[in-house]
Amino acid sequence: MKPFSEALSALRGRARLPTEMGHAELEQRLPAILRRRALVLARVSQAEILDRIDRDVQRLVSGVSSGPGDYANPASVRTGWKELLDSINYLPEAGREGTISDLRTDARLNLVIDTETKLARGYGQYVQQNDPDAILVYPCLELIRTEPRRTPRGFIRRKDQLIEIERNYWQRRWREAGGQLYDDRMIAPVSDPVWEKLSRFGVPHPPFDFNSGMGTRRIGRREAERLGVIEPGERVPPQTPEEFPAQVPAPELSPFLAQALQSLGLQLADGLLRAS
Repeated sequence: MKPFSEALSALRGRARLPTEMGHAELEQRLPAILRRRALVLARVSQAEILDRIDRDVQRLVSGVSSGPGDYANPASVRTGWKELLDSINYLPEAGREGTISDLRTDARLNLVIDTETKLARGYGQYVQQNDPDAILVYPCLELIRTEPRRTPRGFIRRKDQLIEIERNYWQRRWREAGGQLYDDRMIAPVSDPVWEKLSRFGVPHPPFDFNSGMGTRRIGRREAERLGVIEPGERVPPQTPEEFPAQVPAPELSPFLAQALQSLGLQLADGLLRAS
């Protein structure tokens, strides 16, 4: 996928919030609108780790080299992160060694790289799809599988055999998010609330969950009208992307973020995001 400025705008200027809280608690206490304005990773409490991750994710999304012949790629970024962890004597939380919570594992590092880069690129697509001229021609999107997965959601693997344990997993999530099916296809207008409700991250664009291979494709006006997703001649209003804050040096917060955290019973104390 080609880098584009809209994707980078989702990354520049994020506040970095070190925290000892796990993902479940962050999901419960920190609304998506705030998570979109900050880099906060479950059980990552060192500011220097977040700083490095933030810089390298921007390099991955932009495709810009840091020197002659030094182009960012997931393998080199992962190696650099491991070197940083060694240099600061990083230790995972006791009892979580070798799990997905442990930053020393390839599984966790790959998850961070995959999620953060795809969220940025998804935001860039979202901005482009909501361009007034673009949405006039392509007013709808279809949820489709864009990447294969060895074991997709709704399946388990036994003796290298794929077994479906939940039929039409994504169609269920689609309906629960308020989506409708058209010829058994998951299609909705570009600015429909279903996209944000479908997302694990509370954003109106891919990725919709961790390690998900689901994405979207544009649906032209003629097809959308034929399927009954929109009425003939209907204008789908574009959704104005939220503005991201100006650069905020970590761990200092903008007044908006500080007040919002306080209203949620959270505080940044001694450089860590904690429940107050």
